[in-house]
Amino acid sequence: MKTTKRFIAMAAALTLTACTAIPMAMMTANAAATANTISFTNNVDTGHTYTGYQIFTGEIEDGVLKNVAWANAAKGADFLTALQGATATLSDSTTLGSKFTSATDAKTVAAAMSTITNSDDKDILAAFLATQTANMVKVNATAAESIDITATGDGYYLVIDEGSSAKPNAKTKYLLDSVDASNGAEIAVKSAVPSMVKKVQENTDVDDYDGMGETGNDWNDVADYNIGDAVPFKLYGSLPSNYGDYEHYYYKFTDTLAAGLTAPAAADVTVKIGTEVISPGKNMRVKVDGQNIIVSFEDIKAFTTDASAIITVQYNAILNEDAEIGLPGNENTANLEFSNNPNFEYNPTTTDDKEDKPGDNGTPDDTTDDSDETGETPEDKVIVFTYQLDITKEDGATNAKLKDAKFKLINKDGKFATVDANNKITGWVDTEAAGSEFTSSAEGTFSIIGLDDGTYTLKETAVPATYNTPTPDTLTFTIDATTANNQTWDGTANKALTALNLTAATGAQLANNIGTGKAGTLDSGIVAATVYNTKGTTLPTTGGIGTTLFILGGGCAAGIAGIYLVSKKKTREEE
Repeated sequence: MKTTKRFIAMAAALTLTACTAIPMAMMTANAAATANTISFTNNVDTGHTYTGYQIFTGEIEDGVLKNVAWANAAKGADFLTALQGATATLSDSTTLGSKFTSATDAKTVAAAMSTITNSDDKDILAAFLATQTANMVKVNATAAESIDITATGDGYYLVIDEGSSAKPNAKTKYLLDSVDASNGAEIAVKSAVPSMVKKVQENTDVDDYDGMGETGNDWNDVADYNIGDAVPFKLYGSLPSNYGDYEHYYYKFTDTLAAGLTAPAAADVTVKIGTEVISPGKNMRVKVDGQNIIVSFEDIKAFTTDASAIITVQYNAILNEDAEIGLPGNENTANLEFSNNPNFEYNPTTTDDKEDKPGDNGTPDDTTDDSDETGETPEDKVIVFTYQLDITKEDGATNAKLKDAKFKLINKDGKFATVDANNKITGWVDTEAAGSEFTSSAEGTFSIIGLDDGTYTLKETAVPATYNTPTPDTLTFTIDATTANNQTWDGTANKALTALNLTAATGAQLANNIGTGKAGTLDSGIVAATVYNTKGTTLPTTGGIGTTLFILGGGCAAGIAGIYLVSKKKTREEE
Protein backbone atom coordinates (compact mmCIF):
# COMPACT_ATOMS: atom_id res chain seq x y z
CA MET A 1 0.00 0.00 0.00
CA LYS A 2 1.21 3.53 -0.80
CA THR A 3 0.19 5.23 2.47
CA THR A 4 -0.03 4.43 6.14
CA LYS A 5 -3.56 5.75 6.44
CA ARG A 6 -5.70 3.90 8.96
CA PHE A 7 -9.42 4.00 8.69
CA ILE A 8 -12.28 2.74 10.74
CA ALA A 9 -15.12 1.41 8.70
CA MET A 10 -17.58 0.68 11.43
CA ALA A 11 -17.99 4.00 13.19
CA ALA A 12 -20.66 2.82 15.59
CA ALA A 13 -19.15 1.62 18.82
CA LEU A 14 -22.25 1.21 20.88
CA THR A 15 -21.45 1.09 24.55
CA LEU A 16 -23.24 2.14 27.68
CA THR A 17 -22.51 3.33 31.15
CA ALA A 18 -25.27 4.07 33.67
CA CYS A 19 -27.72 4.92 30.90
CA THR A 20 -25.62 7.96 29.96
CA ALA A 21 -25.02 8.87 26.32
CA ILE A 22 -21.34 9.59 25.71
CA PRO A 23 -20.27 11.55 22.62
CA MET A 24 -18.52 9.30 20.13
CA ALA A 25 -15.11 10.15 18.75
CA MET A 26 -13.34 8.51 15.84
CA MET A 27 -11.24 5.57 16.97
CA THR A 28 -7.60 5.68 15.97
CA ALA A 29 -4.71 3.27 16.05
CA ASN A 30 -1.84 4.80 17.99
CA ALA A 31 1.74 3.87 17.20
CA ALA A 32 2.79 4.42 20.81
CA ALA A 33 1.23 1.17 21.96
CA THR A 34 2.40 -2.07 23.53
CA ALA A 35 4.51 -4.14 21.15
CA ASN A 36 2.73 -6.99 19.38
CA THR A 37 -0.68 -5.92 20.75
CA ILE A 38 -3.76 -4.20 19.45
CA SER A 39 -5.35 -2.77 22.59
CA PHE A 40 -8.51 -0.85 23.38
CA THR A 41 -8.43 2.05 25.83
CA ASN A 42 -11.10 4.28 27.34
CA ASN A 43 -13.68 1.62 26.70
CA VAL A 44 -16.63 2.61 28.85
CA ASP A 45 -18.32 -0.76 28.47
CA THR A 46 -15.94 -3.31 29.96
CA GLY A 47 -16.06 -7.04 29.45
CA HIS A 48 -16.20 -7.01 25.65
CA THR A 49 -14.54 -9.71 23.62
CA TYR A 50 -12.54 -8.53 20.61
CA THR A 51 -11.60 -10.88 17.81
CA GLY A 52 -8.80 -10.00 15.40
CA TYR A 53 -8.37 -11.28 11.84
CA GLN A 54 -5.31 -10.66 9.71
CA ILE A 55 -6.16 -10.02 6.06
CA PHE A 56 -2.67 -9.30 4.64
CA THR A 57 0.86 -9.85 5.84
CA GLY A 58 3.82 -7.65 4.99
CA GLU A 59 6.58 -5.57 6.53
CA ILE A 60 6.32 -2.00 7.71
CA GLU A 61 9.10 0.14 6.27
CA ASP A 62 9.01 3.86 6.92
CA GLY A 63 5.37 3.55 7.80
CA VAL A 64 4.45 1.73 4.60
CA LEU A 65 3.25 -1.89 4.36
CA LYS A 66 5.39 -3.60 1.75
CA ASN A 67 5.60 -7.14 0.36
CA VAL A 68 1.84 -7.54 0.75
CA ALA A 69 0.57 -11.13 0.72
CA TRP A 70 -2.56 -13.01 1.79
CA ALA A 71 -2.49 -13.88 5.49
CA ASN A 72 -4.37 -17.07 4.60
CA ALA A 73 -2.66 -18.05 1.36
CA ALA A 74 -4.85 -21.13 0.89
CA LYS A 75 -7.98 -18.95 0.87
CA GLY A 76 -6.65 -16.01 -1.13
CA ALA A 77 -8.39 -17.05 -4.35
CA ASP A 78 -11.70 -17.56 -2.54
CA PHE A 79 -11.33 -14.16 -0.90
CA LEU A 80 -10.73 -12.47 -4.26
CA THR A 81 -13.70 -14.22 -5.88
CA ALA A 82 -15.96 -13.14 -3.03
CA LEU A 83 -14.77 -9.54 -3.25
CA GLN A 84 -15.36 -9.37 -6.99
CA GLY A 85 -18.86 -10.72 -6.52
CA ALA A 86 -19.87 -8.21 -3.81
CA THR A 87 -23.11 -6.53 -4.91
CA ALA A 88 -23.46 -3.78 -2.28
CA THR A 89 -24.00 -0.38 -3.88
CA LEU A 90 -21.46 2.34 -3.13
CA SER A 91 -21.97 6.10 -2.99
CA ASP A 92 -21.01 6.51 -6.65
CA SER A 93 -23.73 3.98 -7.65
CA THR A 94 -21.17 1.32 -8.53
CA THR A 95 -20.97 -2.00 -6.74
CA LEU A 96 -18.33 -2.91 -4.22
CA GLY A 97 -17.25 -5.80 -6.45
CA SER A 98 -16.53 -3.48 -9.35
CA LYS A 99 -13.63 -1.94 -7.36
CA PHE A 100 -11.82 -5.30 -7.53
CA THR A 101 -12.48 -6.29 -11.16
CA SER A 102 -8.82 -5.83 -12.13
CA ALA A 103 -7.34 -7.22 -8.93
CA THR A 104 -5.38 -10.46 -9.26
CA ASP A 105 -3.54 -10.95 -5.97
CA ALA A 106 -3.20 -9.65 -2.43
CA LYS A 107 -1.16 -6.62 -3.45
CA THR A 108 -3.66 -5.42 -6.06
CA VAL A 109 -6.61 -6.11 -3.73
CA ALA A 110 -4.94 -4.01 -1.02
CA ALA A 111 -4.33 -1.26 -3.55
CA ALA A 112 -7.99 -1.34 -4.60
CA MET A 113 -9.10 -1.12 -0.98
CA SER A 114 -7.04 2.03 -0.51
CA THR A 115 -9.08 3.78 -3.24
CA ILE A 116 -12.28 3.48 -1.19
CA THR A 117 -12.26 6.76 0.73
CA ASN A 118 -15.93 7.69 1.27
CA SER A 119 -16.84 6.99 4.90
CA ASP A 120 -20.10 5.26 4.01
CA ASP A 121 -18.28 3.13 1.45
CA LYS A 122 -15.72 2.18 4.08
CA ASP A 123 -18.58 0.99 6.25
CA ILE A 124 -19.84 -1.17 3.40
CA LEU A 125 -16.39 -2.61 2.79
CA ALA A 126 -15.84 -3.45 6.46
CA ALA A 127 -19.29 -5.01 6.69
CA PHE A 128 -18.46 -7.22 3.74
CA LEU A 129 -15.04 -8.14 5.10
CA ALA A 130 -16.72 -9.23 8.33
CA THR A 131 -18.51 -11.92 6.32
CA GLN A 132 -15.20 -13.25 5.01
CA THR A 133 -13.42 -14.11 8.25
CA ALA A 134 -13.08 -17.74 7.14
CA ASN A 135 -10.68 -16.47 4.44
CA MET A 136 -8.46 -14.66 6.96
CA VAL A 137 -6.20 -15.71 9.82
CA LYS A 138 -7.81 -15.41 13.24
CA VAL A 139 -5.61 -14.10 16.03
CA ASN A 140 -6.11 -14.37 19.77
CA ALA A 141 -9.27 -13.01 21.35
CA THR A 142 -9.60 -11.90 24.94
CA ALA A 143 -12.16 -10.21 27.15
CA ALA A 144 -9.45 -7.95 28.58
CA GLU A 145 -9.78 -5.30 25.87
CA SER A 146 -6.70 -6.38 23.93
CA ILE A 147 -5.66 -8.72 21.13
CA ASP A 148 -2.22 -10.31 20.98
CA ILE A 149 -0.87 -10.24 17.42
CA THR A 150 2.60 -11.58 18.16
CA ALA A 151 2.26 -14.68 15.96
CA THR A 152 1.16 -12.86 12.86
CA GLY A 153 3.30 -9.71 12.84
CA ASP A 154 2.91 -6.65 10.63
CA GLY A 155 -0.07 -6.46 8.37
CA TYR A 156 -3.61 -5.35 7.64
CA TYR A 157 -6.24 -6.32 10.21
CA LEU A 158 -9.96 -6.51 10.77
CA VAL A 159 -10.89 -6.31 14.46
CA ILE A 160 -14.43 -7.15 15.52
CA ASP A 161 -16.01 -6.16 18.80
CA GLU A 162 -18.18 -9.15 19.59
CA GLY A 163 -19.99 -7.28 22.36
CA SER A 164 -20.36 -8.39 25.94
CA SER A 165 -22.56 -10.76 27.87
CA ALA A 166 -24.18 -7.75 29.50
CA LYS A 167 -26.72 -5.55 27.74
CA PRO A 168 -26.46 -3.64 25.51
CA ASN A 169 -24.86 -6.24 23.28
CA ALA A 170 -22.92 -3.70 21.24
CA LYS A 171 -20.69 -4.73 18.35
CA THR A 172 -18.17 -2.62 16.49
CA LYS A 173 -15.86 -3.50 13.63
CA TYR A 174 -12.51 -1.79 13.12
CA LEU A 175 -10.46 -2.04 9.94
CA LEU A 176 -6.78 -1.21 10.48
CA ASP A 177 -4.16 -1.14 7.77
CA SER A 178 -0.38 -0.97 8.11
CA VAL A 179 -0.19 -2.25 11.69
CA ASP A 180 3.43 -2.30 12.84
CA ALA A 181 3.72 -5.30 15.12
CA SER A 182 6.86 -3.93 16.75
CA ASN A 183 4.88 -0.95 18.06
CA GLY A 184 1.38 -2.40 18.25
CA ALA A 185 -1.73 -0.26 18.03
CA GLU A 186 -4.10 1.40 20.45
CA ILE A 187 -7.72 2.19 19.74
CA ALA A 188 -9.41 4.81 21.90
CA VAL A 189 -13.05 3.83 22.19
CA LYS A 190 -15.57 6.52 22.97
CA SER A 191 -19.08 5.83 21.90
CA ALA A 192 -22.78 6.42 22.45
CA VAL A 193 -26.07 4.61 22.78
CA PRO A 194 -29.57 5.82 23.44
CA SER A 195 -30.57 6.18 27.06
CA MET A 196 -33.94 5.45 28.62
CA VAL A 197 -35.50 6.36 31.96
CA LYS A 198 -38.88 5.60 33.49
CA LYS A 199 -40.65 7.91 35.93
CA VAL A 200 -43.85 7.91 37.97
CA GLN A 201 -45.63 11.13 38.87
CA GLU A 202 -46.04 11.69 42.60
CA ASN A 203 -49.18 13.53 43.73
CA THR A 204 -47.32 15.58 46.34
CA ASP A 205 -44.38 17.91 45.88
CA VAL A 206 -41.10 16.03 45.34
CA ASP A 207 -37.75 16.78 43.77
CA ASP A 208 -38.56 17.15 40.08
CA TYR A 209 -36.88 15.10 37.43
CA ASP A 210 -34.52 17.41 35.58
CA GLY A 211 -33.21 15.03 32.94
CA MET A 212 -34.10 15.18 29.24
CA GLY A 213 -35.65 18.63 29.66
CA GLU A 214 -38.46 17.68 32.09
CA THR A 215 -38.98 19.78 35.22
CA GLY A 216 -41.78 21.00 37.42
CA ASN A 217 -44.19 18.05 37.23
CA ASP A 218 -43.14 15.92 40.22
CA TRP A 219 -41.84 13.04 38.08
CA ASN A 220 -40.01 10.71 40.38
CA ASP A 221 -38.84 7.13 41.00
CA VAL A 222 -41.19 6.52 43.95
CA ALA A 223 -44.85 7.39 44.58
CA ASP A 224 -47.80 6.33 46.72
CA TYR A 225 -51.49 6.26 45.77
CA ASN A 226 -54.90 4.99 46.76
CA ILE A 227 -56.15 1.80 45.21
CA GLY A 228 -58.43 2.90 42.39
CA ASP A 229 -56.30 5.93 41.51
CA ALA A 230 -54.95 6.56 38.02
CA VAL A 231 -51.16 6.56 38.34
CA PRO A 232 -49.28 8.55 35.64
CA PHE A 233 -46.12 7.02 34.13
CA LYS A 234 -43.70 8.38 31.56
CA LEU A 235 -40.79 6.91 29.59
CA TYR A 236 -38.06 9.12 28.17
CA GLY A 237 -35.72 7.97 25.40
CA SER A 238 -32.78 9.68 23.73
CA LEU A 239 -31.06 8.97 20.41
CA PRO A 240 -27.36 8.14 19.96
CA SER A 241 -24.83 10.75 18.91
CA ASN A 242 -24.04 8.67 15.79
CA TYR A 243 -27.71 8.62 14.78
CA GLY A 244 -26.78 10.22 11.47
CA ASP A 245 -24.69 7.17 10.53
CA TYR A 246 -27.83 5.04 10.27
CA GLU A 247 -30.01 4.90 7.19
CA HIS A 248 -32.83 3.29 9.18
CA TYR A 249 -33.09 3.07 12.97
CA TYR A 250 -35.11 0.57 15.02
CA TYR A 251 -36.39 1.84 18.39
CA LYS A 252 -38.58 -0.08 20.85
CA PHE A 253 -39.79 0.57 24.41
CA THR A 254 -40.97 -2.37 26.51
CA ASP A 255 -42.66 -1.33 29.74
CA THR A 256 -43.80 -3.97 32.24
CA LEU A 257 -46.32 -3.14 34.97
CA ALA A 258 -46.71 -4.90 38.32
CA ALA A 259 -49.77 -7.11 38.78
CA GLY A 260 -51.19 -4.42 41.06
CA LEU A 261 -51.54 -2.00 38.16
CA THR A 262 -54.09 -2.27 35.38
CA ALA A 263 -52.59 -1.39 32.00
CA PRO A 264 -54.27 1.23 29.82
CA ALA A 265 -55.81 0.58 26.43
CA ALA A 266 -53.38 1.10 23.56
CA ALA A 267 -55.43 4.10 22.43
CA ASP A 268 -54.71 5.80 25.77
CA VAL A 269 -50.92 5.69 25.37
CA THR A 270 -49.45 8.98 24.11
CA VAL A 271 -46.20 8.92 22.12
CA LYS A 272 -44.28 12.10 21.29
CA ILE A 273 -41.07 13.04 19.53
CA GLY A 274 -40.23 16.38 21.06
CA THR A 275 -43.61 18.08 21.38
CA GLU A 276 -45.16 16.35 18.36
CA VAL A 277 -47.67 13.61 19.04
CA ILE A 278 -47.05 10.56 16.85
CA SER A 279 -50.10 8.56 15.86
CA PRO A 280 -49.78 4.77 15.68
CA GLY A 281 -49.54 3.20 12.25
CA LYS A 282 -47.54 0.68 10.26
CA ASN A 283 -44.21 2.22 11.25
CA MET A 284 -44.90 3.21 14.89
CA ARG A 285 -46.93 0.61 16.78
CA VAL A 286 -48.46 0.67 20.26
CA LYS A 287 -49.38 -2.69 21.73
CA VAL A 288 -50.70 -3.63 25.17
CA ASP A 289 -50.10 -7.30 25.91
CA GLY A 290 -51.17 -8.22 29.44
CA GLN A 291 -48.90 -6.22 31.74
CA ASN A 292 -46.60 -5.16 28.88
CA ILE A 293 -46.88 -1.85 27.06
CA ILE A 294 -44.82 -1.97 23.87
CA VAL A 295 -44.07 1.03 21.66
CA SER A 296 -41.93 0.28 18.63
CA PHE A 297 -40.65 2.22 15.64
CA GLU A 298 -39.56 0.08 12.71
CA ASP A 299 -37.69 3.16 11.49
CA ILE A 300 -37.77 6.22 13.72
CA LYS A 301 -35.72 8.12 11.13
CA ALA A 302 -38.91 8.42 9.11
CA PHE A 303 -40.15 10.76 11.88
CA THR A 304 -37.00 12.66 12.86
CA THR A 305 -33.39 13.06 11.81
CA ASP A 306 -32.56 15.16 14.89
CA ALA A 307 -30.18 13.24 17.14
CA SER A 308 -31.09 15.54 20.05
CA ALA A 309 -34.80 14.67 19.91
CA ILE A 310 -36.39 13.17 23.03
CA ILE A 311 -39.01 10.47 22.62
CA THR A 312 -41.64 10.18 25.37
CA VAL A 313 -44.32 7.62 26.12
CA GLN A 314 -46.98 8.59 28.66
CA TYR A 315 -50.02 6.80 30.09
CA ASN A 316 -52.04 6.20 33.26
CA ALA A 317 -52.35 2.81 34.94
CA ILE A 318 -54.94 2.08 37.63
CA LEU A 319 -53.70 0.85 41.01
CA ASN A 320 -55.96 -2.16 41.50
CA GLU A 321 -57.11 -4.61 44.18
CA ASP A 322 -54.08 -6.85 43.55
CA ALA A 323 -51.70 -4.11 44.66
CA GLU A 324 -49.10 -5.05 47.25
CA ILE A 325 -49.70 -3.21 50.54
CA GLY A 326 -46.48 -1.77 51.97
CA LEU A 327 -43.28 -3.59 51.04
CA PRO A 328 -42.18 -4.85 48.58
CA GLY A 329 -44.37 -2.35 46.77
CA ASN A 330 -45.49 -2.43 43.16
CA GLU A 331 -42.37 -2.31 40.99
CA ASN A 332 -42.49 -1.45 37.30
CA THR A 333 -39.65 -1.85 34.82
CA ALA A 334 -38.88 -0.66 31.32
CA ASN A 335 -36.06 -0.87 28.81
CA LEU A 336 -35.23 0.25 25.31
CA GLU A 337 -34.11 -1.91 22.37
CA PHE A 338 -32.36 -0.13 19.51
CA SER A 339 -30.29 -0.56 16.36
CA ASN A 340 -26.64 -0.99 17.31
CA ASN A 341 -24.88 -1.42 14.00
CA PRO A 342 -25.03 1.37 11.38
CA ASN A 343 -23.25 -0.86 8.89
CA PHE A 344 -25.90 -3.54 8.93
CA GLU A 345 -28.12 -3.25 5.87
CA TYR A 346 -31.50 -2.92 7.58
CA ASN A 347 -34.29 -2.06 5.15
CA PRO A 348 -37.66 -2.26 6.90
CA THR A 349 -40.92 -2.21 5.00
CA THR A 350 -42.88 0.39 6.96
CA THR A 351 -46.01 0.24 4.81
CA ASP A 352 -47.21 -3.28 5.60
CA ASP A 353 -48.78 -4.92 8.65
CA LYS A 354 -45.73 -6.96 9.63
CA GLU A 355 -43.24 -5.52 12.06
CA ASP A 356 -39.63 -5.51 10.89
CA LYS A 357 -36.58 -5.60 13.13
CA PRO A 358 -32.83 -5.72 12.39
CA GLY A 359 -31.82 -9.38 12.30
CA ASP A 360 -29.08 -11.67 11.09
CA ASN A 361 -30.27 -11.85 7.51
CA GLY A 362 -31.88 -8.44 7.31
CA THR A 363 -34.84 -9.75 5.33
CA PRO A 364 -37.91 -7.60 5.99
CA ASP A 365 -40.89 -9.43 7.50
CA ASP A 366 -38.85 -12.59 8.10
CA THR A 367 -40.06 -14.08 11.37
CA THR A 368 -36.74 -15.86 11.81
CA ASP A 369 -34.92 -12.55 12.23
CA ASP A 370 -33.25 -12.29 15.61
CA SER A 371 -31.88 -9.37 17.56
CA ASP A 372 -28.21 -9.77 16.71
CA GLU A 373 -28.19 -6.27 15.26
CA THR A 374 -29.89 -4.59 18.21
CA GLY A 375 -28.83 -3.71 21.73
CA GLU A 376 -30.79 -3.09 24.91
CA THR A 377 -30.46 -0.60 27.72
CA PRO A 378 -30.54 -1.93 31.27
CA GLU A 379 -33.99 -1.93 32.87
CA ASP A 380 -35.03 1.21 34.71
CA LYS A 381 -37.44 0.84 37.60
CA VAL A 382 -40.04 2.86 39.50
CA ILE A 383 -42.19 1.79 42.45
CA VAL A 384 -45.67 2.60 43.76
CA PHE A 385 -46.82 2.09 47.36
CA THR A 386 -50.18 1.97 49.11
CA TYR A 387 -51.07 1.41 52.78
CA GLN A 388 -53.64 -0.05 55.21
CA LEU A 389 -55.39 1.46 58.24
CA ASP A 390 -56.38 -0.91 61.09
CA ILE A 391 -58.80 0.36 63.77
CA THR A 392 -59.66 -1.44 67.01
CA LYS A 393 -62.75 -0.31 68.96
CA GLU A 394 -62.59 -0.80 72.76
CA ASP A 395 -64.43 0.01 75.98
CA GLY A 396 -62.57 2.93 77.49
CA ALA A 397 -62.77 1.50 81.01
CA THR A 398 -62.31 -2.25 80.54
CA ASN A 399 -60.58 -2.47 77.12
CA ALA A 400 -63.24 -4.95 76.06
CA LYS A 401 -63.52 -5.18 72.29
CA LEU A 402 -66.65 -3.55 70.92
CA LYS A 403 -68.52 -4.71 67.86
CA ASP A 404 -71.01 -2.86 65.67
CA ALA A 405 -69.38 0.55 65.90
CA LYS A 406 -69.80 2.19 62.49
CA PHE A 407 -67.56 4.68 60.72
CA LYS A 408 -67.09 6.49 57.43
CA LEU A 409 -63.76 7.71 56.04
CA ILE A 410 -63.31 11.19 54.60
CA ASN A 411 -60.26 12.37 52.61
CA LYS A 412 -58.65 15.80 52.67
CA ASP A 413 -60.93 16.93 49.84
CA GLY A 414 -64.03 16.15 51.86
CA LYS A 415 -64.97 13.08 49.82
CA PHE A 416 -66.14 9.79 51.31
CA ALA A 417 -64.41 6.46 50.67
CA THR A 418 -66.06 3.55 48.91
CA VAL A 419 -64.69 0.03 49.24
CA ASP A 420 -65.28 -3.47 47.92
CA ALA A 421 -66.29 -6.55 49.93
CA ASN A 422 -62.72 -6.85 51.22
CA ASN A 423 -62.62 -3.23 52.42
CA LYS A 424 -60.24 -2.25 49.62
CA ILE A 425 -60.66 1.29 48.36
CA THR A 426 -62.60 1.58 45.10
CA GLY A 427 -63.05 5.34 44.93
CA TRP A 428 -64.28 8.54 46.58
CA VAL A 429 -67.77 10.11 46.44
CA ASP A 430 -69.22 13.50 47.29
CA THR A 431 -71.96 12.53 49.74
CA GLU A 432 -71.87 10.77 53.09
CA ALA A 433 -74.87 8.63 52.15
CA ALA A 434 -73.01 7.20 49.14
CA GLY A 435 -69.83 6.43 51.12
CA SER A 436 -69.10 2.96 52.43
CA GLU A 437 -69.68 2.21 56.10
CA PHE A 438 -67.09 0.33 58.17
CA THR A 439 -68.37 -1.83 61.03
CA SER A 440 -66.23 -3.20 63.84
CA SER A 441 -66.22 -6.99 64.12
CA ALA A 442 -66.72 -9.15 67.22
CA GLU A 443 -63.01 -8.56 67.84
CA GLY A 444 -63.64 -4.83 67.65
CA THR A 445 -61.62 -4.40 64.45
CA PHE A 446 -61.98 -3.23 60.90
CA SER A 447 -59.48 -2.37 58.16
CA ILE A 448 -59.42 0.10 55.29
CA ILE A 449 -57.01 -1.15 52.63
CA GLY A 450 -55.26 0.73 49.83
CA LEU A 451 -54.72 4.26 51.13
CA ASP A 452 -52.34 6.92 49.90
CA ASP A 453 -50.37 8.72 52.55
CA GLY A 454 -51.99 11.97 53.67
CA THR A 455 -54.66 13.31 56.03
CA TYR A 456 -58.03 11.62 56.63
CA THR A 457 -60.99 11.89 59.01
CA LEU A 458 -62.91 8.99 60.59
CA LYS A 459 -66.50 9.86 61.40
CA GLU A 460 -68.28 7.60 63.91
CA THR A 461 -71.84 7.23 62.59
CA ALA A 462 -73.17 4.65 65.11
CA VAL A 463 -71.98 3.40 68.48
CA PRO A 464 -72.47 0.00 70.12
CA ALA A 465 -75.62 -0.41 72.24
CA THR A 466 -75.46 1.24 75.71
CA TYR A 467 -72.40 3.31 74.73
CA ASN A 468 -72.24 7.05 74.35
CA THR A 469 -71.65 8.84 71.07
CA PRO A 470 -68.23 10.46 71.46
CA THR A 471 -67.86 14.21 71.31
CA PRO A 472 -66.58 15.10 68.84
CA ASP A 473 -67.69 12.23 66.61
CA THR A 474 -64.75 12.65 64.19
CA LEU A 475 -61.08 11.83 64.45
CA THR A 476 -58.57 13.39 62.04
CA PHE A 477 -55.25 11.62 61.49
CA THR A 478 -52.34 11.51 59.04
CA ILE A 479 -50.62 8.55 57.40
CA ASP A 480 -47.06 9.73 56.96
CA ALA A 481 -44.82 7.65 54.65
CA THR A 482 -41.15 8.48 54.22
CA THR A 483 -40.14 7.64 50.63
CA ALA A 484 -37.11 8.25 48.43
CA ASN A 485 -38.05 11.37 46.49
CA ASN A 486 -34.60 12.47 45.39
CA GLN A 487 -34.17 10.77 41.96
CA THR A 488 -31.36 8.60 43.36
CA TRP A 489 -33.33 5.53 44.38
CA ASP A 490 -31.14 2.47 43.83
CA GLY A 491 -33.96 0.08 42.92
CA THR A 492 -34.15 -1.66 46.31
CA ALA A 493 -37.70 -1.62 47.70
CA ASN A 494 -36.73 -1.16 51.34
CA LYS A 495 -34.74 1.93 50.39
CA ALA A 496 -37.74 3.39 48.60
CA LEU A 497 -40.00 3.18 51.69
CA THR A 498 -38.08 3.76 54.90
CA ALA A 499 -40.67 4.81 57.53
CA LEU A 500 -44.43 4.73 58.09
CA ASN A 501 -46.27 6.55 60.89
CA LEU A 502 -49.78 7.45 62.04
CA THR A 503 -50.20 10.81 63.76
CA ALA A 504 -53.26 12.46 65.30
CA ALA A 505 -54.24 14.88 68.04
CA THR A 506 -54.84 13.22 71.40
CA GLY A 507 -58.53 13.12 72.21
CA ALA A 508 -61.25 11.38 74.21
CA GLN A 509 -61.66 8.73 71.50
CA LEU A 510 -58.05 7.58 71.57
CA ALA A 511 -57.05 4.79 73.91
CA ASN A 512 -53.40 5.27 72.99
CA ASN A 513 -51.50 8.45 72.43
CA ILE A 514 -50.49 8.77 68.78
CA GLY A 515 -50.14 12.52 68.87
CA THR A 516 -46.41 12.30 68.26
CA GLY A 517 -46.68 9.45 65.79
CA LYS A 518 -47.20 5.74 66.08
CA ALA A 519 -44.92 3.63 63.91
CA GLY A 520 -46.53 1.44 61.30
CA THR A 521 -45.17 -1.81 59.91
CA LEU A 522 -43.26 -1.40 56.64
CA ASP A 523 -43.59 -5.00 55.44
CA SER A 524 -47.37 -5.03 55.83
CA GLY A 525 -47.88 -1.34 55.15
CA ILE A 526 -50.21 -1.17 58.16
CA VAL A 527 -50.76 1.77 60.49
CA ALA A 528 -53.05 1.12 63.46
CA ALA A 529 -54.91 2.91 66.26
CA THR A 530 -57.30 1.98 69.06
CA VAL A 531 -60.45 4.07 69.49
CA TYR A 532 -62.75 3.69 72.49
CA ASN A 533 -66.27 4.43 73.68
CA THR A 534 -67.64 5.03 77.17
CA LYS A 535 -71.02 4.18 78.64
CA GLY A 536 -73.17 5.30 81.57
CA THR A 537 -74.65 8.74 82.41
CA THR A 538 -73.02 11.57 80.59
CA LEU A 539 -72.62 14.82 82.53
CA PRO A 540 -73.41 17.98 80.61
CA THR A 541 -70.47 19.53 78.85
CA THR A 542 -68.94 22.66 80.44
CA GLY A 543 -70.34 25.73 78.76
CA GLY A 544 -73.40 23.85 77.49
CA ILE A 545 -77.03 24.57 78.13
CA GLY A 546 -77.13 22.05 81.03
CA THR A 547 -74.58 24.08 82.93
CA THR A 548 -76.49 27.27 82.22
CA LEU A 549 -79.74 25.81 83.53
CA PHE A 550 -77.93 24.55 86.63
CA ILE A 551 -76.55 28.00 87.35
CA LEU A 552 -79.85 29.70 86.65
CA GLY A 553 -81.71 27.19 88.83
CA GLY A 554 -79.29 27.70 91.66
CA GLY A 555 -79.60 31.45 91.33
CA CYS A 556 -83.40 31.30 91.51
CA ALA A 557 -83.30 29.12 94.61
CA ALA A 558 -80.91 31.51 96.33
CA GLY A 559 -83.11 34.45 95.46
CA ILE A 560 -86.25 32.82 96.80
CA ALA A 561 -84.47 31.92 100.02
CA GLY A 562 -83.32 35.50 100.42
CA ILE A 563 -86.79 36.92 99.91
CA TYR A 564 -88.22 34.46 102.45
CA LEU A 565 -85.70 35.42 105.12
CA VAL A 566 -86.22 39.16 104.65
CA SER A 567 -89.99 38.75 104.74
CA LYS A 568 -89.84 36.69 107.94
CA LYS A 569 -87.66 39.27 109.67
CA LYS A 570 -90.07 42.12 108.87
CA THR A 571 -93.00 40.11 110.23
CA ARG A 572 -91.23 39.60 113.54
CA GLU A 573 -90.43 43.29 113.84
CA GLU A 574 -94.02 44.26 113.28
CA GLU A 575 -95.13 41.91 115.99
